[in-house]
Amino acid sequence: MKQNLKNRHHSEGDVIVLQRESVNNVFYLVKKGCFFYAYNEGAHALSQIMHYPIKREIRTNGLEMLVAEFPADQITVVLEHIEEQGGQVMWVSDDWVQIQQ
Repeated sequence: MKQNLKNRHHSEGDVIVLQRESVNNVFYLVKKGCFFYAYNEGAHALSQIMHYPIKREIRTNGLEMLVAEFPADQITVVLEHIEEQGGQVMWVSDDWVQIQQ
């Protein structure tokens, strides 16, 4: 599934499914508007590395999820810090990032 998704834009739902199906050492960031978001396990990973707060959000379908976010203009700084902490940026596109811890 990951191979097919690399060549197209991702919705928030796509990234949440990828995060759910991935091993715990991989997480994803998705760009929505002027922010990048990490969900559930990815929110925990991003929070551990960058010390961003985690929020609980409830979607219109009643699904509760954990979310960590940061301004999109900080993506270079965030990715550099992740790599300094031993993470590996596996894929970067205009609207999503795959990271291996």
